[in-house]
Amino acid sequence: TDVVGGHVDRERRESIQRTAESVASKVDPGKVGKLKGNISDLESPEYQSIRTVLQKINDSMPKIVCIYLMGQRNGGELFFFVDTEGDVREGMSNRAPAQPGEMYSDVTEPLLRAFRGETVTDGPATDEWGTFVSARVPLMDPKTGQCIAVFGMDFDARDWIWDVADHA
Repeated sequence: TDVVGGHVDRERRESIQRTAESVASKVDPGKVGKLKGNISDLESPEYQSIRTVLQKINDSMPKIVCIYLMGQRNGGELFFFVDTEGDVREGMSNRAPAQPGEMYSDVTEPLLRAFRGETVTDGPATDEWGTFVSARVPLMDPKTGQCIAVFGMDFDARDWIWDVADHA
């Protein structure tokens, strides 16, 4: 069963990676490029538009805990552009969504690889909000080819483990 479980886990990771790539393609890099990465974004039409799209997708996919966009400052610090977390989900904390510009300190190597242009699936990994399996997709500036943000989707690791075990 370990071999079967490993196979199922790999298939699941590939599946959420494809889903994340599909969903990330709905985010307009031009709008992301206009965000400042601070609290003033809350008032911008670009932020409102991106958050509305991400929230609708999040609401339509119950296995996703949250969808977000992260940025990286020149000094390397990671922060949130947009976060859809905040819905009450069974067994999950009812935390407020991260505000634009809020720092993220639980950095993993796969997350950093996403900022270098690689689509990755990470976890289970634990941060201050829980333990998740995450799919992350770099959003590239079409003019420069540089990563301007990383799109992320988090799945509750408990659901993930039970799902893999059930299918194994």
